[in-house]
Amino acid sequence: MVKDEKTGTCYRADHLLKDFCSEKLQKDLSITAKEAVEMKRILAILDDLSAEELGAKRKEYRIIAPDTKNPLSDPYPFNLMFMRPDTAQGIFVNFDQTQYFVLPSLSSLMKFYLINRYGKEVCDAVVAKCLTGRPKTVEKAQAIFMLWIELEAVEPFLDAMEKAIKAKVAKAVVSAIDVMFQALSEFGAKVVPPKRILKMLPELFDYQDQNVRASSKGLTLELCRWIGKDPVKSILFEKMRDTMKKELEAELVNVIGAARPCRRIRSEQDKEPEKEVVSEVVGAGPSEESTSDAPQEIDEYELVDPVDILAPLEKSGIWDGVKAIKWSERKEAVAELTKIASTKRIAPGDFSEICRTLKKLITDVNIAVEVEAIQAIGNLAQGLRTNFYASSRFLLPVLLVCSFFAS
Repeated sequence: MVKDEKTGTCYRADHLLKDFCSEKLQKDLSITAKEAVEMKRILAILDDLSAEELGAKRKEYRIIAPDTKNPLSDPYPFNLMFMRPDTAQGIFVNFDQTQYFVLPSLSSLMKFYLINRYGKEVCDAVVAKCLTGRPKTVEKAQAIFMLWIELEAVEPFLDAMEKAIKAKVAKAVVSAIDVMFQALSEFGAKVVPPKRILKMLPELFDYQDQNVRASSKGLTLELCRWIGKDPVKSILFEKMRDTMKKELEAELVNVIGAARPCRRIRSEQDKEPEKEVVSEVVGAGPSEESTSDAPQEIDEYELVDPVDILAPLEKSGIWDGVKAIKWSERKEAVAELTKIASTKRIAPGDFSEICRTLKKLITDVNIAVEVEAIQAIGNLAQGLRTNFYASSRFLLPVLLVCSFFAS
């Protein structure tokens, strides 16, 4: 191997020498007969040349890096076990013919060595080249990513898939979608977080390449098998074109039964599988068939990003409205708050002033304003969950009083 002294990109010294001699013999009409004989001799014995001989010929012919025209280092032995990140990237990016053979070795090394030290660099290199390679190369690359998940490097895996999608090379995008489909179907939604996949999908629905759109639809249907149809429809359908919605609606009819993982991450593999408890009483509970028809329970709250509502509330002018003399204006202002707070997940923040205002409105003389304020509190509680705890402590007594008198 030789290395670009400025960029660190690696090249096979024998390949550079072979390319140089072949090009000279084919295109350079100025070389002498003696030089031509020597170059033919080099090509004949190329595989037998030592590192020192390769280095001497490189200097004699002044061979430089083909991509950057930078100087090259002296040749050095190549050992996959001590591969540096820049070396790994050079292998995948520069040597198409070695991909098919390097990937199995890399897969073995990842189990014991590379996953913790050079995981990101190797993964980026596999994405950059191998996902657009020959079918068997793509298959081996996908096997590496499955191993990646098995070794519990799920976030780097999803980072790499996101990078492949953003590169906008249709063949690589299809491969990335397919490998996410495989990961989800084998390991399940508890290992492969659906939230990040859901964030990647919207831009793929309008992709120009029909294979990308078809693969995206398949991945969406697989998500439905794991987290249910309603959460997927709630999050994705508003971002789809009507034609894609109709296609998916037609396919959703065929999504029946629960998905079960068929592969476990490394830390789970040594554990004993849970034994199923069989009820001795006939009719004591649902049958195995009926329980298997429901998808895994995954909280939709965890699938969406939190939304900041404090800034919109400041701009909405509700503060003046809630102090209005007319009850209709107060109700309208609180209704605006209820609407803004209806988002599925609210970003944490300082809601103390809002809660103090709602506490007063709960005891408003007008029942319509009171009801609207209670609904606003409900929306805040649902959107903030545990982040609403501090505010709920001083709202709860007032709500209990309202409940008592209402009953």
